[in-house]
Amino acid sequence: MAKAFEEDDCKAICEWYSDELADKYEDYLGSDWEDYFEMEDFIGFIEEECGDGYKVKVEYKDKKKYNKDDIEDWVDDMEDDEGIEYDADDIKKLYELDILITAKGDDELDLFEGDIYVGKIDGEWRILWDDTEIVEDDDYEKYLEEQAEEAYGSYDDYEDDYYYDDDYYYDYY
Repeated sequence: MAKAFEEDDCKAICEWYSDELADKYEDYLGSDWEDYFEMEDFIGFIEEECGDGYKVKVEYKDKKKYNKDDIEDWVDDMEDDEGIEYDADDIKKLYELDILITAKGDDELDLFEGDIYVGKIDGEWRILWDDTEIVEDDDYEKYLEEQAEEAYGSYDDYEDDYYYDDDYYYDYY
């Protein structure tokens, strides 16, 4: 994961998602859903803040292993809360990982934090649910606003185009 951030390789991260999670994103965002996760602006900000040649570190702050009963409960919750249907029998192992992703170069910058759920399905580890968020950062917000104004004329126009016109926004929020 860290290497994908360093190389601005969004597609590599998306390939780790389970088929069920990928289908959910496709339902909300369309067949080009992976483009939603393009990190160009984000990578530009990291380089601006940390300098070229930065390294990304994924820190696992906490890890919880689920037993068979916990997996069944989690699968039920995912279907009820998120509309994603997993077969508990297909998930051989499941971990909830509390992570912090940071970039370090000339300066250090916290990027994402939160929980991801990784499971072993058909002998491969996959991200089954991603509940991470961009770490609140005033400099990053300012950077995004500048990028949006350059591309769209204003941040409001960017939000209107990117969020509010999509069925994703109305369905998800």
